[in-house]
Amino acid sequence: MVFLPSARAGQWWWEGWSSSLWRAHFWLPAGITWDDLRNTEHFTFPNFYHVWLYPWLFSIVLIIVRCFFLEPYVFSLFAQAAAITNWRPAPPVANSVLEAVYRQYKVTVPRAVVKQACEDSRMSERQVERWLRRRHAHTRSTKYDKFVDCSYDFLCHVAFTALGLPIMYSKPWLWNITLCWEGYPHHSLDDDLWWYYMLYLAYYWSTTFIIL
Repeated sequence: MVFLPSARAGQWWWEGWSSSLWRAHFWLPAGITWDDLRNTEHFTFPNFYHVWLYPWLFSIVLIIVRCFFLEPYVFSLFAQAAAITNWRPAPPVANSVLEAVYRQYKVTVPRAVVKQACEDSRMSERQVERWLRRRHAHTRSTKYDKFVDCSYDFLCHVAFTALGLPIMYSKPWLWNITLCWEGYPHHSLDDDLWWYYMLYLAYYWSTTFIIL
């Protein structure tokens, strides 16, 4: 019961913010409301919440395919053929004091912090700086990592281009762009376009998650 007022306040804030963001007179033509864009027997309209659900789920599938199939059985073979190794420098000796400093400052450590780290770790200033550089070198992306990332991006873009061409070719508004505004916003969303956008968004989410 203690958290009930704050929960209600958060709900009121979210509803107020959402209603301000999705004002019909800003996004839609005059005389059209969001209720006019509900699915009917003849029209299927985009659902905003699909963007926050399906791409996330599909991105998990893409990450699994990349990590457990593409990278070990495809990309690694091309990397070997190109003489690209997955070598990286060995990590420095574990040191909790310097590890905390590195996590906070990386390699751009203020001079005062370096001196304090020297006292806490009982190491010289040169040893501390060398440790930080070696720690940073161990975490940097190798040529192999960059090759895998570029290969994944290239493969996805080629696949989506090959998939998008027949989808776009079959749409009449590709050849006559005035059809994009004829009867707007009462345009039904085709299943093939829905899948194309969901999968493309999933690709971007997958690359985002991998980078993080």
